[in-house]
Amino acid sequence: VVKITGINIPATGYYYLRWSSADIAGSGSRDEFAIDDINIIANPTTTLTNVGGDILDAVIAGDASFTSNVTGLTSLLVTTTGNLTTTDKTIAFNTSASATINGVLNTANLDGFSGSATTTIVNTNSPTITLGASSTIVYNGSGAQTLSSRTDYKNLTINNAAGLTATGNSTINGSLTLTNGTLALGANTLTFAGTAATSSLGLIDASTGTLNFTNSS
Repeated sequence: VVKITGINIPATGYYYLRWSSADIAGSGSRDEFAIDDINIIANPTTTLTNVGGDILDAVIAGDASFTSNVTGLTSLLVTTTGNLTTTDKTIAFNTSASATINGVLNTANLDGFSGSATTTIVNTNSPTITLGASSTIVYNGSGAQTLSSRTDYKNLTINNAAGLTATGNSTINGSLTLTNGTLALGANTLTFAGTAATSSLGLIDASTGTLNFTNSS
């Protein structure tokens, strides 16, 4: 295993990996070698790491932003120290793929976090989505968003002055933070099974829906 550390790449700069080898005498076949399992770990101090395009595997262990649609993923892991900003982009997966969120995922996608071909996590090929105990899904768009229907939200933050509309029943199993905007439930049910709910400028409109509290503690 070869590790190259301590690299300081300036803004708009590039880093190239180049190699050469001597051709050994022979006929027909030539000397060849391959590079596989390349991991790029960036730890910026002041700006997000901007990523996009065709990616096979992604591990987000710090601050990162998907600035264009991501395709071709087999696995996405946001660790407990990871903070992924997806803006309004989509993340598409190969077959038998997985997305595991243990840290923070911020989405400004108007269609929500998951459940369709246009949500942040594209449902084409049915990737397995796991929201870990320390995961937080943050809805922070500038236009009205859809709250994706899920029963496995751990921590959920609503920070969108334009508001959110629920598309189905959802359950929050951790904390609910209403920073800004109104979450309109419509005819749906929002079940709060967590232990903490805080609000600054956020509201829940349950005038035509149901808000359940199931945690007796």
